[in-house]
Amino acid sequence: MVQSIINKMYNSSHNNSSAPSSPLNPPSSSSPSSPPRTPSSSPSLASPPNVKRKDGPSTSLANDDDVLPPPSKAARHLNEADISNQTRGHSVKNLPSEILLMIATFLVRKDVVQCMLACKNWQHALCLYIWTEIGRNQWMNPLFPLVDGKIDDDVSFDHRRRQVRKLEWSENDNLNLSSERMATMLPLMPGLKKLSLTAAVFQAPRTLLSVLRNHRLLTMVTSVDLHLRQFDGEDALPVREVVQGCEDLEHLGINGTWFRDETQQEIKAHPGFWKIQSLSVPRTHLGLLYRCPDLLALALTSNLTNEVETDIRPIAQCLKLERLKFVGRVGFAVDGFAAVLPQMRCLTLLVIDHIQQDRFGQLEGLRDNKNAPGLKGFELGRVATPVQAQELLTEVNQAMVISILRARPDLTNFKLKGYTVDVFRFFSLEEDGQSMPSCPCPQVRELWLEIHGALEVSADIMQRNLELTYKQVSRIKSLQSLTLKCTRLDASNTSGLNFLTNATKLKELRLSNPSGHVWSLSEITNLMEVVPRLQILDLMPLTRQDRGKVNKYFRDRGKGFLCF
Repeated sequence: MVQSIINKMYNSSHNNSSAPSSPLNPPSSSSPSSPPRTPSSSPSLASPPNVKRKDGPSTSLANDDDVLPPPSKAARHLNEADISNQTRGHSVKNLPSEILLMIATFLVRKDVVQCMLACKNWQHALCLYIWTEIGRNQWMNPLFPLVDGKIDDDVSFDHRRRQVRKLEWSENDNLNLSSERMATMLPLMPGLKKLSLTAAVFQAPRTLLSVLRNHRLLTMVTSVDLHLRQFDGEDALPVREVVQGCEDLEHLGINGTWFRDETQQEIKAHPGFWKIQSLSVPRTHLGLLYRCPDLLALALTSNLTNEVETDIRPIAQCLKLERLKFVGRVGFAVDGFAAVLPQMRCLTLLVIDHIQQDRFGQLEGLRDNKNAPGLKGFELGRVATPVQAQELLTEVNQAMVISILRARPDLTNFKLKGYTVDVFRFFSLEEDGQSMPSCPCPQVRELWLEIHGALEVSADIMQRNLELTYKQVSRIKSLQSLTLKCTRLDASNTSGLNFLTNATKLKELRLSNPSGHVWSLSEITNLMEVVPRLQILDLMPLTRQDRGKVNKYFRDRGKGFLCF
């Protein structure tokens, strides 16, 4: 199998030797394992149109003729003798870099690792194209070569570590990596761009922080996430001392108790601004905003157990802010939100993970479209445990949300999670169902809505509610992603999926209906004929057997389709 893949790509590269190189098809001179060639003879291979990778479904559609055989069986039982026999005439040392790139891209990571374990030549040939991103899945892989005790005396792996661009590290027993080991690994990763560190509760982060403070190691890093706890008896450090060596830092995410805000005296003593464009920080530490005038994205997290009112007026310093998120289970406990809104001229996305019903009054300023005039995305939510029932949005708060939507007809993203809405009130329908005004968000592309179904409401009324919801949703011609959750319904049947006949741009569909209606394969296939762009489908309830049939049905037709 490997030989057929190599021969097909090798012959294709020589037949198309005049094709120019591209970022996905680098010239062979970039690979140390292939001899240099002139640009005129450098082959170039196009990427497979429907290559399936481990990290998710393919992103493009292709016909069956364009897809090579599944690679997962190609290197399952390979050893050094197999590879030597199969690649006879095409030494791995002489393979063009484009061929090696295609092998590493086409095969799943497990098979590439098997190839690398065959011999030293395969290790050095493929090390440029694997382990560029190291996360939890790689640390837990028994074949992963960078864990403790395996490579202390093997210098051949040093070359591989130099290719690492993204490193996610967590200090715990499962990952088997100590702080001391981390200090010796970072200097061997000069090309590191993204770094994420998480330490356990009772372990001191001093060793890690001392590594980060060495500016000679992390000058190329553009993204840093630090979730560390403070060791007992140690003083918190200002963030400036830790990331001062990251000259090109664009994203910073911090959490825990290891850091503190800078005082005004420290800011005056060490003036200067950062290039940070994305910041994730606890809402109680907003002093960093004074050093980030070019901030584009801000996430205010909360790891508190009690609701504490926070003054967010320092956000007004960030005049270029485009995305603002309030993350956490504590709630929308902020002060000064109404005062900050007029300053957010560039805001395009507002996300509030958890807002209590008595806090909706703080959203009053959003009714005026002069505040945050460029707002395109609006997401509200309520964090609830699985045992908690869905909470119906009060009439006053539902009127508040509807008025905000009608004041912003250009809104393209609206999500309301955790709160159910009354269909008639949300869509401004009369009780007799005769009045059908325009939807409050006619230009929305992504819609998430949960429909209220009270226990005392009859099945006929709830069936009518659902049908009216379908009818209103079908009027949104620009819809690309739809999520409808029907809670506490007792309807015996539904109107099927025919309501989406006008949603020709729909790509993602999620419907949850615990009424007992089981979506049939014929309904789903009819939907795919009407909505040909659909790529992600999540229907509840749907049995595992039916889900497998749906995935197989569209996989056999070469469509990049995923059914949950």
